[in-house]
Amino acid sequence: MKKILRVKEQTRFPMVLVGNQIDRDSERQVDMNEGFKWASARNIPFFEASAFKRLNISEIFEQAVREVHIVI
Repeated sequence: MKKILRVKEQTRFPMVLVGNQIDRDSERQVDMNEGFKWASARNIPFFEASAFKRLNISEIFEQAVREVHIVI
């Protein structure tokens, strides 16, 4: 995140944090609460997703578009 903001020379840039492959719970490396706290501390929307189960895929892209409109 810091690198993106530095390269873009911005203090805010449209971002969405996504925890992927939540259908593989036994292989989880980051707890959902940890992801949510990290994103909340940076004022970024957080989603967990599974392409395999088609969970939250459309919602993530819709939120990304909303984030772009907020920054513009």
